Amino acid sequence: IQTSATSYFRLFYALEKRREQLETLNDDASLHYWLFTCPGCLLELVEKVRENLAAQPGTLFGWFMANEVQSLCQLAKKRYRKKSLAAHAWPKLVIDIPPLPVKGKQRQQYLDAIKQRCGYEA
Repeated sequence: IQTSATSYFRLFYALEKRREQLETLNDDASLHYWLFTCPGCLLELVEKVRENLAAQPGTLFGWFMANEVQSLCQLAKKRYRKKSLAAHAWPKLVIDIPPLPVKGKQRQQYLDAIKQRCGYEA
């Protein structure tokens, strides 16, 4: 994943489209398929994000990507009604959010505002 300004747009746009898709799925069978089995499923996305974070640790882009995908995973868990059917899979839909090196009070305030506005720390 590149870290140009265009990539930020693509990241947010792609994850917003996935979020919209997730909102349209109304039954657990469809949700299960979309979350765990279909090509490009959420589980596959989580695995790719983990790989990217390991390859490029400590980047702002990685931090946003991890938070966005984690928020998508949290929404998926809320939407899935029969959680016991996929109990073994839920731990796989968790991303450890990497820390960002914070320098200065102003940057910390900015990051805190982003976290609050985007609901990253739910």
